[in-house]
This record gives sequence, C-alpha cells and structure tokens, in this order.
Amino acid sequence: MDLKKTYNILFISHERKLGGASRSLVALAEQLQSMGHKVYVVVLLKDCPFAQALREKGIEIIPIFFGWWMCPEYWNIVLKGVFRVLYWLEMIAVKYLAKKVIKYQIDIIHSNSSTIDIGAKVAKITNKKHIWHFREFGMEDFQLEYMKGREKSLKFIENNSDGIIFISKKLRDSYSDLLCEEQIRIIYNGISGDYLQEKNFDIKEKVVFLVSGTIVQNKNQILVVKAAKQLLEQGYKKFVVRIAGTSTSLKASQMYEQEIRNYISENSLQDYVIMLGYIKNMKEIRKNADVEIVASRSEAFGRVSVEAMMSSMPVIASEAGANPEIISSGETGYLFQSDCVEELAEAMKKLIDNTGNIKRMGKNAYRIAKETFSAEQNAKAIEAFYTDIIG
Repeated sequence: MDLKKTYNILFISHERKLGGASRSLVALAEQLQSMGHKVYVVVLLKDCPFAQALREKGIEIIPIFFGWWMCPEYWNIVLKGVFRVLYWLEMIAVKYLAKKVIKYQIDIIHSNSSTIDIGAKVAKITNKKHIWHFREFGMEDFQLEYMKGREKSLKFIENNSDGIIFISKKLRDSYSDLLCEEQIRIIYNGISGDYLQEKNFDIKEKVVFLVSGTIVQNKNQILVVKAAKQLLEQGYKKFVVRIAGTSTSLKASQMYEQEIRNYISENSLQDYVIMLGYIKNMKEIRKNADVEIVASRSEAFGRVSVEAMMSSMPVIASEAGANPEIISSGETGYLFQSDCVEELAEAMKKLIDNTGNIKRMGKNAYRIAKETFSAEQNAKAIEAFYTDIIG
C-alpha cells in the first residue's frame, strides 16, 4: 500500500492585516498541515495581526519585508516612486528566501496573491515549482495597476507559473488575456468551520440586516443606507441595518465613512442604521442578525457571503463579480442589479414582509455553504493540484 505523499510548502503572503485573502490562507495552511504537510508562511512583519493568527494555529512564519509589483493607480508620482524603490529592493528578500527554500527543502512555493511576484523569482533561482493564487481583480476592486504594465506582467506570469488558481469563474474571465489554460484551475475559497452556526430562526420584532467589511467605496455601504431611507419613506419600520467595519488609513476611505455618517444624520436614520465599528467576533454578531447584505461593486469571490451562509443567513447581494456564482436568487437569498437602490430595497421588503423566507433561505444557505465552501474541501482540491504539478 502506497503512503500518501506529503510536501514542504512555502506560502508567500502580501498583507499584514487579516483581510479576506489572509483569512483564507490561515484556514488553508491549517488544513494542509493537519493533512500531514509541512507549511511555512512568509509574512511582511512578525508582529502583525496576520502573523499572530498563524502562530495561534501552529503555523511557522518567516518574517521578511518586500514590495508589491502592483500599486494604486490613483497615487501621486511621489508615492508611486516610493513603491518602485521598495520593489527594486526586493532582490534582498529574494536571496534571503532562496536560502530558506533550500534549508527547509521546500517542494512548492505558493504566492497567495496576484499583487506580488517575489514567489516566482524565488522559485526561478531555486528551481522549485510555483503556484500563483489570484484572489483579486486588481483594478476593479482595489484600483491596482501593474507597475511594469499589464501585458508585460501577464507574460511574466505565464512564463513563471507551474499552476494558477482563480477563486471564481468571474475572476478568471477578467484575465482572459492570460493564455495558459492548461495551467489554470478554478478553486473556490474555503471558509473555516468555525463560522458554522445553525440557528433557530427566532425572528424578533425587527428584521436585522447586517453589512460587513472594510468601509471603502467598492463595498458600497452607502447604497444600503439609501435603501433604508427608501423603506422608511414607504412606511416600513420593522427593520434595522447594522454596519460592521471601519475605514482604512487612506484618506479616501475615511472621507467615505464620514459621508455615510453624515447621510445617516442628515436623514434622521439613527434608529434604523447603526454603525458598529470594528468587530472582531463576527460569528457572535451574526448570531443576532437575520440577513446579510453584500452591495459591493466588485467581488472576486464573496467571502462575506459564505460566512453569512454558514451562519444560516440568506444573502442579498449585487450581481457584481462572483456573487451570482455563490447566491441562488430565491433559494439562498436575492440578487439585485449593482448600484440599484430600488432593487435592493425591493429585496429587503420581500424578507420583511415574509420572515418565513428568511428561515427557508437560511437553512438552504447553511446546507450549501457547508457542502460547497468548507476549508477542508478547498485544501483537498489544492493538494490535488500540487500532486498534478509535482507528481
């Protein structure tokens, strides 16, 4: 009987905070390690929230700072210049990581984002297999552009990848000019079972709608606030909207949060729209919420939607990005035309008028999320991809 082959895997991460990509990596690393593989994760800083989450799961980290090969297109020439300098200094980190790859006898290098190319460079000089994990559109969701230009960068990706993972069909479609189909797999993100909670669906006097995520314009929280105003104008009062999240350090994000707060105040919505700020334990918040709203203008996957489904909540989501791949309208929630406040308000009314649908859709959502988007299934699919690549 053949023993299962295990691998030494080096993940390269790109962010310090616990964003969606990093949370997905924590779950993936934990699962792969539990399956017998040895996992190392390169982190930008040893004391950041992401590094702490990895340590709590027993994942070994390798801290080393390096630059991205993408930057925000709206930055001025000075900021872009600083980013380019950091990127040019990347060769110091490349040489350092190459030594770690040899020391730990790494079998495969896995870049956790399309925003970085350091993993490909390390793989090239150490003659190791390299996988690129595309988790973002780039321009559409984060206004990021390739510093070397898209065409040249995609050619580099084609020539320096043994495999490429896209987290949705929609994301793959946005990179139709990446011409290496035989190397590509579409593997949906896996969400930790820690998010699972099968609720009793005790709908109280008011339907509680939850909006989760960083407060940035792409997440479109203000659309939900405008829908709340429209509901009130039409006589609906048996609802409350809770917004969980804070702005980033960027001025544009902070101004957007203030715009939302001003709109709430100017339209006397304080009793119906509540800004919760940063919430560490979203599972606890969802325990007391009924419906999740995802109004984003672009979603490469839809992690928030799946987390909500795992909490037995139907999801009202925009038709943007990968949302239609996750939400089945009428079964696990409703889809509405992106940026259309009227359609969003109509979907909210349907659930306020018939709370029995919240119960039915919530049960469907829980079952489908548990069966389709588990961290275990995600890890098995990626492990199989490794086997195909390494042999």
